Amino acid sequence: MVRKDDLDFLRVLDGRLHSSEIVYYAGGPNVWGNKGLRHKFLEAKIKAAEIERLKEIVERNQDLAFGLSTVDYGFSPAYDILEIRAIFPHVITTNYLLRFCERQLPEDVNHQDIYNCVTKSKKNMSKLEFAGIKVRTPQVYFY
Repeated sequence: MVRKDDLDFLRVLDGRLHSSEIVYYAGGPNVWGNKGLRHKFLEAKIKAAEIERLKEIVERNQDLAFGLSTVDYGFSPAYDILEIRAIFPHVITTNYLLRFCERQLPEDVNHQDIYNCVTKSKKNMSKLEFAGIKVRTPQVYFY
């Protein structure tokens, strides 16, 4: 179970960095029958101290993992704090609690720093593996 103060911090930070909306798009048997989530990254930047706190939060909460993703059709790196839960044996759910992208990183932090943060922690990697999430080599995320 994620601590309440950690969950509150993640929600506030996500609200400052990212928004999402449900959109309908063409495809399938019904021309506008499919819906998905469109992510919008706001102009705000994450602070180096907030990244350090994210690392601490993920380390102390068993249900959280720091993951890598992409945005802009796969051309830009993005970063996720995921809540991972086992509902039943072999049924695992993931929920994004925070998402931010490379252009929101502070000047003194780059993609390689975040990649190292994600992959150097054996505890974090085992959480991602448990959820079936594979972390690719850093070159895959470069554009």
